[in-house]
Amino acid sequence: MPDNGASALPTVCVTGYNLALRAGEGYLGDRANKRAFSEYLDQWRAVAQRHGEDPFGIEDSSALGRKALTRAYDGRDARAAATVQGAIESFANALADVASTFLVRAWPGVQRITVGGGFRRGRVGEVAIARAQALLHARGVTVGLVPIADHPDAAGLLGGVHLLPPSALADVDALLAVDIGGSNLRCGLLRLRRAKDGDALARRPRLAALERWRHRDEPVGRDAMIDTMARMLERLAAEAVRRGWRLARHVVVGCPGQIAADGGIGRGTQNLPGEWSAPEFHLPTALQQRLPRIGGARTQVLMHNDAVVQGLSQIRAMRDVERWAVLTIGTGLGNAAFENRTASEPAGRG
Repeated sequence: MPDNGASALPTVCVTGYNLALRAGEGYLGDRANKRAFSEYLDQWRAVAQRHGEDPFGIEDSSALGRKALTRAYDGRDARAAATVQGAIESFANALADVASTFLVRAWPGVQRITVGGGFRRGRVGEVAIARAQALLHARGVTVGLVPIADHPDAAGLLGGVHLLPPSALADVDALLAVDIGGSNLRCGLLRLRRAKDGDALARRPRLAALERWRHRDEPVGRDAMIDTMARMLERLAAEAVRRGWRLARHVVVGCPGQIAADGGIGRGTQNLPGEWSAPEFHLPTALQQRLPRIGGARTQVLMHNDAVVQGLSQIRAMRDVERWAVLTIGTGLGNAAFENRTASEPAGRG
């Protein structure tokens, strides 16, 4: 079995992730996350207020969801559409700056960047990503910037299958996966789909069942969050039994932060409730102790960074490039970079 946070995975090498690049007095990632978009929207709303009425009234920008922003952008109120367009332009410029800086300072040779996270979902996010791509091209940067293909609720789960070697997926039909985000917790039941030679990694798995909980809206601590996670997984395991599927005894987890081989979590968990980076805390053990045995065997938990797992969901779309990367726009800005492995390269920690 590979270590937690492994660099050499069955089909790719993880060349870097969870990079905290400085930009002036702050961090580069703070310029292109959900909070940053709300701040850009505030700036353009202030412009509208100086020349008339704010098209969004008294509602806080951070409370405006994807649907409300899409209605404003596509609606008949030209002032509202222009205000959202201004925020999109500001955000796209910031995203282009972030991508350019990563390419220069951390990602030499990267040929394509896929953009995931909750912001990618919806028309406003997709337009912002497309505009950032156009800005990069205008600057002479030819690297592709494309939205992640899968729904944000699925991408952070589907990629987990690539953390495991094919031997761990032999003779099983399904896999449990967890995506821990700064705002949402997602647990999924993945239905494996094999190639003709039996390889479970050759074809994209299907998200057969999903449980989602927005923990950011509730005052919950770390241990209570893990309790809820375990209950969600137990229900999904029961669903696999109901469908007659043989369940893998491994649970794959995507979690913010720097993931050590032993399952400890380093910096990068500031958006999670409680002390996830505490030296005495070990998430794989804490979750394992709450889960029942699978097929008579003790459940094993394998963990990696959440941006890494989202990126892994795009492996099949990245076979035509050697080096590629992912940016995940959510409560924070996650990042990871990859290099496709040749069939002769051994997997391991790297």
